[in-house]
Amino acid sequence: MKSIKILVDTNIVLDYIIDRKWSNQAVLLFEDLIPNKKVIAYITASSVTDIYYLVSKKIGKEQAQKIIETVILNRNIFEIIDTSRSDIEQAVKLKKIGIKDFEDGVQISTARREKLQYIVTRNTKDFEKSPIKTLTPSEFYKKFTE
Repeated sequence: MKSIKILVDTNIVLDYIIDRKWSNQAVLLFEDLIPNKKVIAYITASSVTDIYYLVSKKIGKEQAQKIIETVILNRNIFEIIDTSRSDIEQAVKLKKIGIKDFEDGVQISTARREKLQYIVTRNTKDFEKSPIKTLTPSEFYKKFTE
């Protein structure tokens, strides 16, 4: 079976890292499907900086740096993809079709360029107009384990 390629939204990575109330959904994804090579998970480089910033506000810069090293870099859970000028240009255009949040537009544009099949996020409402199918972690897990 060919691996499914997904973009993991920043909020899901944060759920996993800082054990928010939705973390059980993220754990299923990161500790079952991805290590078994059923799924290849991507995050954008801009997500990494957002994650560092948000985690450092909660637990400090030193701990945030350790988390980036251990969870993002050393565990090989994620492939990190760059964000290009054309992704930014496309994100601006996506606003015209109803993608209101610029950062979501960047995520969508980057995922589309990389030909990813799904975006996994808790905020599916924000991605309703996305040309890429969007699922919550639990929806994604159910779809690909049943």
